[in-house]
Amino acid sequence: MKIGNVEFGPYPVFLAPMEDVTDIGFRLLCKRFGAAMVYSEFVAADALVRMVNRSLEKLAVCDDERPVAIQIYGKEPGPVADAARIVVERARPDVLDLNFGCPVKRVAGKGAGAGMLQNIPKMLEITRAVVDAVDIPVTVKTRLGWDESSKVIVDLAERLQDCGIRALTIQRPYPGADVHRRSGLDAHRRGEKQSAHDNSHHRKRRHHFARTCP
Repeated sequence: MKIGNVEFGPYPVFLAPMEDVTDIGFRLLCKRFGAAMVYSEFVAADALVRMVNRSLEKLAVCDDERPVAIQIYGKEPGPVADAARIVVERARPDVLDLNFGCPVKRVAGKGAGAGMLQNIPKMLEITRAVVDAVDIPVTVKTRLGWDESSKVIVDLAERLQDCGIRALTIQRPYPGADVHRRSGLDAHRRGEKQSAHDNSHHRKRRHHFARTCP
């Protein structure tokens, strides 16, 4: 298997991007146990353009974890292309991945992530802008469609390929149902108190790895 100039050999296993999980320490651990490529947590394009420190910390990359992909998301071509340039300048990942599949309400509900499945022309515009903005392979993660009545992936895959992407990941289908189903859970979680462990410990751990990475 090959993405751009990156060779993986037959049957590679990739570490998928997971928010608050796939930080640099976890990626290095998975690399040690045989991951062919590892992905960062997804990073908001708008936050990178605004130089938000916590988002910039997610761009910390070690040579020991390569090949590594950084995943970004956003809903406007200009800011996403600018964020892609920042990613390449600061981290120089082997692959840049665009998230058009996240169903979380705070992402998809605002038109980013899987919300882009409701605006295919804008998705394609963003993809073309990013491919033109960087000199590394660009890939996409998305879904079969927004819901069962709008399965667009066959046509969409060809159109994304025409935009210049080098690989496509298709996540489990139909985020529309997920957005509505999770809304009640999200409301419940907002009413719960976040523990100090969930908050400060994780930030300290990411900062530690960012400073001590060889």
